[in-house]
Amino acid sequence: MSPLLRRSALALLCLGWLSACQILPTEITPPTTYALTLPAPAPVTAPALPAVRLGTTTVGAPWNGTALVYQLSDVRFSADAYHRLLSPASTLLNTALADWLGARQRFEAVLAPGSPAPAPWRLETGITALYGDFRSASAPQAVISAQFVIVDTAAVPRRRLLVLDLNQRIPLESATPAALVAGYRQGWLRMLEELDARLASLKPDATQDRKSTRLN
Repeated sequence: MSPLLRRSALALLCLGWLSACQILPTEITPPTTYALTLPAPAPVTAPALPAVRLGTTTVGAPWNGTALVYQLSDVRFSADAYHRLLSPASTLLNTALADWLGARQRFEAVLAPGSPAPAPWRLETGITALYGDFRSASAPQAVISAQFVIVDTAAVPRRRLLVLDLNQRIPLESATPAALVAGYRQGWLRMLEELDARLASLKPDATQDRKSTRLN
């Protein structure tokens, strides 16, 4: 290669390197994070149910991360790396559940899973759907599906006192992350209010109810 061609190639290489440096971002934009806090309910007049221990809220894949998940077509879902929950969905939903039930005061006490205090009842919660249905840009929805199970662990054998399957589809003002999280809050609050309505029908001696389900 002649000296002239060598100098030209070197100049082009340097020019390309400088251009690349100019388009590279100087810093990475951190993701936007969201909490799932709920307004506290008014307490009942007096606790009517025994103490309950909360199990860990389980959230099925792929919902149990921090990234918000959108349904974009019948077969396509997408996780948003730039808009995330503050903690994994299981943690935020379980915390909101514990705070809400504790403020409602329908139980004598609401205990964390690791608490040494005795509790004859146990509440198991499972989440089977948690995403934004964005298939229609003009009619986006927040989707939450959950199952609540109250178990009398003091009975021999143990018995299920309540099995409640709930589904919520909350219409959103827009197909945006902030609107989706607001929809999650509204849907989770509605579920807790419906759970509370069903709890109001339970009695402390419900272990004797013939409709309860025996656990193997």
